[in-house]
Amino acid sequence: MLMISAGSLFMASRSEPTWYAPPEIDVVMVEQARRTLPDAYQQFTDALVAGEPFEFRLSDAMVNEWLATREEIWPDVADAIPQEVSEPVVSFDEGRVAVAARVRIVGVNTIVSLRVSGSPDDAWFTIDPATVLAGSVPVPMGTIGRIVERFQTSRVDLREFRQRDDPARSVGGVTELIDGFAVRNLFYWSNGERYFRISDIAAEGGWLTLAIEPVP
Repeated sequence: MLMISAGSLFMASRSEPTWYAPPEIDVVMVEQARRTLPDAYQQFTDALVAGEPFEFRLSDAMVNEWLATREEIWPDVADAIPQEVSEPVVSFDEGRVAVAARVRIVGVNTIVSLRVSGSPDDAWFTIDPATVLAGSVPVPMGTIGRIVERFQTSRVDLREFRQRDDPARSVGGVTELIDGFAVRNLFYWSNGERYFRISDIAAEGGWLTLAIEPVP
């Protein structure tokens, strides 16, 4: 019975989310990503500078193309992602943003996925505690926290990502992202030098929609 349970657990850890499908990179995709990424950046900037509330939408298909071609677009990005992590994919559906990637560490080769949701109000933007799975097996927060913090200390320091107007408030690490946290709902966009808040967020049917309010 113990062997059967262990075998079932192993098979569950090797399963993949139905939405996990890393795109295959080709020349057309690279050229498209080089065009659509700066276009999206500029569209957001133009709408923000206009000074009126607006909706900004991103499809998970487009974001996945950016992720797949990241090394072609930003050659230096390879140092920002641990070697043990590859083929990242996002999904926008059921009110959540899901992120998955293949993780190879200590003899383990599995798809680790993380699903988060957020809710804004006038003062705060709250990120709810995440659900983390290895295959279809829930991963304890402490375990995943120790793994990702090990990656973070050697390669990526999330404390550098902070709000421009509130430098004392920073994300304390990957474990804080997993446990859930809240930041002031006031963000700074350097291209155009504008502040904004997020009045609503929706993730449905492959689209992430942000309702943006410029702040004078």
